[in-house]
Amino acid sequence: MFNQIILAGKIIEAPAFTTTPEGVVKCAIRIEVERPFRQRGSNEYGKDLFDISVWEGIAVTLKDTLEQGTIVMVRGRLEQDDYIDPNSGETVHYTKVIG
Repeated sequence: MFNQIILAGKIIEAPAFTTTPEGVVKCAIRIEVERPFRQRGSNEYGKDLFDISVWEGIAVTLKDTLEQGTIVMVRGRLEQDDYIDPNSGETVHYTKVIG
């Protein structure tokens, strides 16, 4: 079995660094990735947004180098999760990237 994703894009929000009660550092970034084709009837490329979590040693290393506007390449894996929407009571499924 194989679960790997490689993304190259621009950080669109300031990275958020947090530390768990156990002392593990986490970096959360959101990147914008251009699609490889133009939108129909336009000269603009479509864009996708990805939320990425980076943990421990790599997150510590990135703390002084990442900022909004930085171009990054991320290799990671996809992970599916869900939660219950407090307003509707429905289960919401989503996919996240663990870098």
